Amino acid sequence: MNRLTRYYSVLGLTPSAGIDMIKTNYRQLAKKFHPDTFTGSKDVSQRMMCDLNEAMRILSEAHARPFLEEKPVSPFHNFEDFENAGINFKAAKNKKDAHNLGDEINNAMGSGKYSSDRRVEKTFKKFSEFNPELSQLKARLAKLSVPLAQAFMAQVLETQEQSKASDVFKRFRDSFLIKYFGSSIIIQLLAEYLLNKGKKSEREKAIRLNTSIKLNGMPRDAKAFVREFMKKHSINESEVYGKKTKSF
Repeated sequence: MNRLTRYYSVLGLTPSAGIDMIKTNYRQLAKKFHPDTFTGSKDVSQRMMCDLNEAMRILSEAHARPFLEEKPVSPFHNFEDFENAGINFKAAKNKKDAHNLGDEINNAMGSGKYSSDRRVEKTFKKFSEFNPELSQLKARLAKLSVPLAQAFMAQVLETQEQSKASDVFKRFRDSFLIKYFGSSIIIQLLAEYLLNKGKKSEREKAIRLNTSIKLNGMPRDAKAFVREFMKKHSINESEVYGKKTKSF
């Protein structure tokens, strides 16, 4: 962790910070020091942007590493077809072995108590009557993947711990984005933006983004790749990364 402490410090964070806080601080600092808006020295702006981008890259890879395959069979083994995205994992033998997203989902969906999608929906609706945030989190996951939202409901019902629902949501969402779009935060933000629009045309763009990564692997220069992709598909950069200015 000593090696990573410096990168957390660049973003004004401690090593205990999660990926959401890393994204938030990166965006704020990138807006502040971007050459188009920074009022100070150009050299300071360039140095800070270089440090911020390096910190984001290193920390996003560090947070993604636990979700990736330890021994991939090919350079593109970790990227599945997003077009047919669903829940198809090998179930863990017991709850003690449930250390990854696939195991958690199968333990939740495999329970006899919540094995019916209709029953899950009905029970979850009642369970969330006094906690509207649960329905909101479920709706956000549904925009990424309906099976993912169903697994989220089952997991929350299985544990009966509403206070941890936000952690379950973040774990499911981050694992989904890593699985289909890789560890680059910049690419993940673009994918999440397209999927959250809730339009067929935008989802098709997300499918093309996934296909490009699956066929070609993670780009060496994520920023250049994203800019080219957005230009090709007429996507407004400021809508994805900030209305006032660019974030990278």
